[in-house]
Amino acid sequence: MFREMQKSSNEELKAKLEHPLWSFYQTLALLNLHLRGEDVQPYLPRVLALLESEDSVTRLFGRDALALAYTPLAKQLHDLGYDPHASTEDCRVKAAQLRQKI
Repeated sequence: MFREMQKSSNEELKAKLEHPLWSFYQTLALLNLHLRGEDVQPYLPRVLALLESEDSVTRLFGRDALALAYTPLAKQLHDLGYDPHASTEDCRVKAAQLRQKI
């Protein structure tokens, strides 16, 4: 999977980010785009939405994507006490607080 990502063009990586379900695969594509100097800001709304998911695993993917591609925002989220294993309501409150800071 790592080699596939390295060999993928930027357009192929962007296409992977359009998949309706987010997993580690999409996080890795996002990271590769970020490391290549591509603008990943257009994907931030989707990553923020992951933080608000009813599914804790999806929230984990969101937190990890934020940490890898939007590090300053991840620090702010951490400072808010965001825990992807907390209740959905708590996660949504913390994500909303982060959105207000952006």
